Amino acid sequence: MGMKLGYAVVAILLVANAYQFLERPAMPQEGEAVLVTDDDYFSVAYSLIENANESLYVIAFEMKYYRNYPDSKPNQLVNALIAAERRGVDVRVVTDEYLNQYGDDATAVVRLLRANGVDAKLDGSERTTHAKVLVVDGTYVLIGSTNWSHTSMEKNAEANVLVRSRGLAKDMEAYFESLAS
Repeated sequence: MGMKLGYAVVAILLVANAYQFLERPAMPQEGEAVLVTDDDYFSVAYSLIENANESLYVIAFEMKYYRNYPDSKPNQLVNALIAAERRGVDVRVVTDEYLNQYGDDATAVVRLLRANGVDAKLDGSERTTHAKVLVVDGTYVLIGSTNWSHTSMEKNAEANVLVRSRGLAKDMEAYFESLAS
């Protein structure tokens, strides 16, 4: 009886895990959008970065790298950007310098990215860059409320939209250029 119960528990856990995996947002077709909330943000953003072939443009209000927590979700995304750069993807990042005023070292992640060949910069002090956008291969745009921080990815209720649209991606790349210049 005990062995059968054990197999039943394992089967339930496997099915629950598979169901959870199936609940992840599907990649949209051209002109479509899907909602990406809470915990799904990390897996979607990571997959987009890992599968990028040409370009990655990131606009982030808050982008952190936690030296004491190397496996944190924000660190995994930053490391994925570095890996993408190393495999020949054009990776560019603009993040906000505003948080430096409050003891957050926004320059640390920019220095790390630059040291690894990524074109990364802080925005100017004239305006706060509060946007959170990832543009991939001129095709996908992930836009919403999620910052690249532990609090945002692990504790907050966040809402984002993944859109597959070359037109929107082109417009977002132009917006990126306006922030990066």
